[in-house]
Amino acid sequence: MNALIANADYEENDRNPIHLKVGQEVTTGPQDSDWPGWIWVETNNEQSGYVPEAYLEPVGPSRFSVLQAFDGKVLKVKKGEMVHSEIEIEGWHWCRNGEDEAGWLPAYLLKEQQP
Repeated sequence: MNALIANADYEENDRNPIHLKVGQEVTTGPQDSDWPGWIWVETNNEQSGYVPEAYLEPVGPSRFSVLQAFDGKVLKVKKGEMVHSEIEIEGWHWCRNGEDEAGWLPAYLLKEQQP
C-alpha cells in the first residue's frame, strides 16, 4: 500500500454507487471520454456507473460478465489528508483513510508522501 496525500478537498455525492459481483451480467454504454479504460455499465436492478473495462468480459452484444467485484464508492478527502492506495486502475486509486473508510480517488488529486 502506498501512502499518499490529498492535494485538494474532494467530494462526490453519488447516493447510490454501483456495486458489482463476480459473474453478474451488465449492459455497457459509452466509454468515459475523460478517463480512458472506464466504461458506463447498467445492471438488471437499474444501478449504473463507470467501471474499469478490465473488470469485464464480453458475453454477447453489449453484454458483459463481471470478472472482479467492484464497489463504485468515491472517498471524501480534505487537503493534506493521508490515504493509503491499495490499487490504481486507469487514473483512479482505491484508497483507505485513517478511519478505515474506502473508496476511489482520482490520481491527479494525490501525491506521494515525502519522508
